[in-house]
Amino acid sequence: MEENINVNDNNNQNSSNEEIKETKFKMNYKILITIILFLCSFIFLALPAFEIVLSNGEDNVLINLYNLVFGVGIESLTLNINIFALLSFIFVICGLVSYLFSLIFKENKKNIPLLISSIFVVLGIVFYIVISYGLDLFNNNISSYPSFDSLIISEASFICYLILQAITLVLVTSSLKLKRIIFTTREIAEISMMVALAVVLDKIKIQVGSSGGSINASALPLMILSIRVGFIKGVFASSILFGVITNIIDGWGIQSLPFDYMIGFFGYAFPGLFYYIFNKTCFKNKELASLMTSFAIGSVCSFIVRMFGSGLSSYLIYNVHDIIEILVYNYIYIGVSALTCLALSLMLSPAIKRINHLFPLKRDYMTI
Repeated sequence: MEENINVNDNNNQNSSNEEIKETKFKMNYKILITIILFLCSFIFLALPAFEIVLSNGEDNVLINLYNLVFGVGIESLTLNINIFALLSFIFVICGLVSYLFSLIFKENKKNIPLLISSIFVVLGIVFYIVISYGLDLFNNNISSYPSFDSLIISEASFICYLILQAITLVLVTSSLKLKRIIFTTREIAEISMMVALAVVLDKIKIQVGSSGGSINASALPLMILSIRVGFIKGVFASSILFGVITNIIDGWGIQSLPFDYMIGFFGYAFPGLFYYIFNKTCFKNKELASLMTSFAIGSVCSFIVRMFGSGLSSYLIYNVHDIIEILVYNYIYIGVSALTCLALSLMLSPAIKRINHLFPLKRDYMTI
């Protein structure tokens, strides 16, 4: 009888060892595929992305992304460096580097570099789409090519590159070991109240121009909320809930929702991400310093993200193609709003620290 039990135990142990080996093989296989896809991105950037159609009947002149990234010459034309192509190229590199960093981290610390890698991949995709539909931005000298007639996108290269990046994004995000995102009753109540407060503050504003820009403090409750409930739930509250509600109230139309609202308000959740990082690293026992630093860096990030979203909206929806005009107009109201929210958040940091102690959220639900 004892011999049978020992045999069964050995069989179970062998099967479990085989499962562990199989899991490790799958993980290594997945890592290898992800790295290969990242490297393939650099190859795909060398494929013809655009064609200059000539009016004299000669063969079209092919342009790839590297021509735009480095501003190299094509026959008799010297291209300007396209800032969006350059950023898209840099984001692919940063995404790969962040992913490689995640491989040397321990299991419980892989989430941060994986999340950063995912964000870089998404930004690379967004900038690639912007290049494809707004190539004349920073490249208005293309029309000076002799016998220039028109410029067309190579749809095959465009679609292949986006599919490649989408698969890369899926593989990177699937490696994230996130806890189940569960909304507790308290979190639902807090999110509802803070989003409602943000909507009210959005209406207490100083109007700037006639295109909808305004100076207000609506970001403040959303930034505080991200500290309380975490980055992911903060994105849900600011980008989706607050974004959709204010888009409907403002009445600028559904076409403005992706850029001015969902992308623009996405950055309000960054204080929650930095608060999570600082509490795990350099400010473990210094909550007030962690709060204030998170608000400071988060405000800068939210300013950059909102400038980007509003800039895309100005260029693609409102057909404002003067870059200086776009930057100056958006900088006035977004910059002043960001500084206002930063000052208020720093003043309220001691009170927020006290609230976190009096009404702590369960750490099991504190996801990044």
